[in-house]
Amino acid sequence: MGIEEEIEEGIKPLVERHGNSGKIYFFNNLDGNLPGGFRTGYPLRVLKSQYRCVSKRKRGQTVVEFQEECRTAVIEAGLTPEQIIEARRRFNEEQANGSYGEGTDNFFELLKKVYIILRKRGYKHYPDLIS
Repeated sequence: MGIEEEIEEGIKPLVERHGNSGKIYFFNNLDGNLPGGFRTGYPLRVLKSQYRCVSKRKRGQTVVEFQEECRTAVIEAGLTPEQIIEARRRFNEEQANGSYGEGTDNFFELLKKVYIILRKRGYKHYPDLIS
């Protein structure tokens, strides 16, 4: 099974349970490491700490190094940091209104592109990308 098929299989039960918003749950905390994400504002002591309970691919990387890897994946996907930030903003607006439509779909598609690139670079779904 390829990565895209894994995503489709992974989101099915989430969408059944939560509706359109469920597809974002598949990526859990991945967007926190992307430009403008909640983890990018962590204190410097946290950003310089190394990951421990992860795959061999991610072990030894600092939070900042992983975030840089995520940023380059965004660019490799043909996206800009601003597109990620704007898509997250639109998704958050929809989330606040309880309506998960075009903004949710767009954010999902952007996350999916970045996720696929990171998986191809050897990162595991869990714990590397979503925890």
